Amino acid sequence: MRNHPTAVGFAQPPSQPCATIVLRLAAGGAGGPDGRTGGRGENRVIELSVPDFGSLALEHLVLDFNGTLAEDGALLPGVREALGALSQRLQLHVVTGDTFGRARQELAGIACELVILEAAGQAEAKARTVDRLGPRRTACIGNGRNDRLMLASAALGVAVLQKEGASAECLAAADVVCRTIVEALELLVEPLRLVATLRG
Repeated sequence: MRNHPTAVGFAQPPSQPCATIVLRLAAGGAGGPDGRTGGRGENRVIELSVPDFGSLALEHLVLDFNGTLAEDGALLPGVREALGALSQRLQLHVVTGDTFGRARQELAGIACELVILEAAGQAEAKARTVDRLGPRRTACIGNGRNDRLMLASAALGVAVLQKEGASAECLAAADVVCRTIVEALELLVEPLRLVATLRG
């Protein structure tokens, strides 16, 4: 919140700390694990302090594919552009069972790690991905029941409601619920929107 000028100077700051957002360079190496569809030699961290919620220092974004980024195996409109913008701020990871077998093709040219899962135990496998990256440094977006554990364990969990709907357990595990994936991704491009939703 900006200080308001008075006749003798500036008003006192509010007793509650204001939210702050910092984008800072973090050390990173070029290349990546097998399955990465793109790469860069550095990553950025979104640091965010939300009154009465806590502090976030996000380096990773883990995403479901079908029902979240894609519909019937094809990326939803606006997703490619939004992921391109976010790849300048976070390391992106897509974790999916790849029901339609199109994830690698659809994500070609986007700087992200793609992890394709076996049919069984997907919820636990997605949660292990978050554990590997560091839950305190990770945000997750999903819609399915198999996303519930990763949303619950991550520092920030976002559920999306689209044509596939969203599992009740996924919704219960989320910190924020968005109508669409583009709106969810925009929260991390414009993180003051997160502050408005999560504070107090």
